[in-house]
Amino acid sequence: RVRIMTIHGAKGLESPIVWLLDANAAEARKSGYDVVLEWPADADAPKHFSLMGSYGRRGRARKHIFESEELAARRENLNLLYVALTRAEQIFIASGIESRRTAPEESPYQKLARALNGGSDEKSHGAVFGDMPYAKEICSDESEQTVVAPLARQPLLNVGTRRERLSDSVGQAFGRQLHAWLEAVTQGLPQPKLMPEFARTVPQAARRILDKPDLKRFFDPAQYVQAGNELSFVGGDGLTGRIDRWVDTGDALWVLDYKSGNADSAAQYREQLAVYVRAMQAVWPGRVIKSMLIFTDGNEIVLD
Repeated sequence: RVRIMTIHGAKGLESPIVWLLDANAAEARKSGYDVVLEWPADADAPKHFSLMGSYGRRGRARKHIFESEELAARRENLNLLYVALTRAEQIFIASGIESRRTAPEESPYQKLARALNGGSDEKSHGAVFGDMPYAKEICSDESEQTVVAPLARQPLLNVGTRRERLSDSVGQAFGRQLHAWLEAVTQGLPQPKLMPEFARTVPQAARRILDKPDLKRFFDPAQYVQAGNELSFVGGDGLTGRIDRWVDTGDALWVLDYKSGNADSAAQYREQLAVYVRAMQAVWPGRVIKSMLIFTDGNEIVLD
């Protein structure tokens, strides 16, 4: 689940991942035509009151008032950035578009980047990036900037910018299309529109799975008690996951995970399926939970 809110609205809340959007935006230009007011909190009356026309023609007599207001605004912006940072339980991400209007000290992104560049520990600059598989998907093109902070493990980590935008691999795109196709078929929904390059291969892979005799019991409603697709969950460690399909056959609850390729790659998914099994056990204590990898070549492997 994704929640979109202002920083003010997020006060008092926490999430595993917090993404600060548009963090490099320049502040809106002030047009002027405002009231200039200097009224200390402990004073009974204002010390100064006047009207301002053009923002560029403020005059020297009121300079100290404007400087004081700008200092208070910078302090408030820092307070807001602190609130945003501390909403993240595990990962904080700040991203934004480069702007010629943004002065180096203005935007939250520039403040974070400056803090990163001033660090003395190399591990806070990206040496741990290779150890963070979840961060490898976060990228940017030459006009976009991203900063990632794995708060529970290291100081701020600067992912930086890249020249090209990394697109999903063919395997990832195929997997998403296959999942959508299988979900529609098993729920009796209209078949989704497929990308042209997968218009033939996705239905073929789906039929190899759905028509295999050993797998019929997981897709034929007459042979199971209940089932569901694309089940999202949050584990006890705060990490999120999504189960492709679960099926209650009466004697056991099955966790099914679709994978591109063949059974030769099964070993690398064992821990992932173990996490899914633990999540199901938390919901159905006492039930027998089993897991199975189902590959697009029609083969399957029971892991639990």
